[in-house]
Formats: sequence, structure tokens, C-alpha cells
Amino acid sequence: MKRKKNKKVYDALTTKHSDYLIQAGWFEESKYSNGAPIGGIAAVQNYGVTINQARGDSSWTIVIPPTHFWEACQEENKVKWRQKFQEAWQSVFLGNINPDRAMAQIGLMIEGDIAKAISAVDSPPLAESTIKKRKSRMSDKKTTGGLNKRLIDTGQMFDSVSHKVTKI
Repeated sequence: MKRKKNKKVYDALTTKHSDYLIQAGWFEESKYSNGAPIGGIAAVQNYGVTINQARGDSSWTIVIPPTHFWEACQEENKVKWRQKFQEAWQSVFLGNINPDRAMAQIGLMIEGDIAKAISAVDSPPLAESTIKKRKSRMSDKKTTGGLNKRLIDTGQMFDSVSHKVTKI
């Protein structure tokens, strides 16, 4: 890139990248059929939670162990994301692509990486009670999904990963 020859153009373009916000994951409109926010459930799956329940004289504890798929995705891809961002702005500078399209391409890449991270989760194993509930739901022949795969039950969390690019 010939920075000195086109310094004014280069400076103008490289400061404009801070005018964009790229978000990827789940947004307010992403909900399960029961109305539960998919992003909220994704957070619970990522960080884990312990829920103490009590009804009458009985009580029990539900433990959802953390999967840390989001942290794994960020760690695995942060260098690639930074590199692609720099390459995208270089393409903008060279006139090969407009900034909005370049940022949309990066958003799509991050979206794909999140989905890949979800499908890569294989531990900890599902509880027998979870597998039993899934088998029961699947017996109606209308419900499909993963029987033993963490984070892939109905596939809705995986399918609803999306991105937004906002010009600020």
C-alpha cells in the first residue's frame, strides 16, 4: 500500500473504520418458541448456572455446567478477525470494495465462527436426565435435533446466530 502517495485518502479511510460497530451473536428478536431469549440461554450455556428449586417439602438443584464456547471462539479467532479487518480496510483504501460491504463480510465471518464454536462443543457430557427428555420429545417424530450433542438440541441457537453492522 502506498501510504505516502495517498496519505490524505489513507488517513480519511483509516479513521472511518471507527465509525462502524460490528456485533455478532443473538439479538432481542431472537427467541425460542416459548419466548425465551436465545441470547440469554446462550449466556447460561456459556457461563453455566446452578438453580436451586423448592416445591412443598421437596427441593432439588439443577446444574448447567459452563461450556465457554464464546471465549473459545474469541481466543481461537481474534488474530484472524484482526487480520481480516485490516485486509478489508486495505481493500476499501484500494477502491475494491465499499466500507459497508467490507464490514458486512467481517460480520458474516464472525457469525460463522460463532456457529462453528457451538458445533465444536463436546464436553461436558449431557446428563442422563437431559438425554431422556430429548428422547421423549423426539418420540413424536415431529421434533428433531441432537440427542447427545451439547448446545444442539433443536438447532435454533445455532441457526439464529446473526450479525449487525451499525454506522455510528
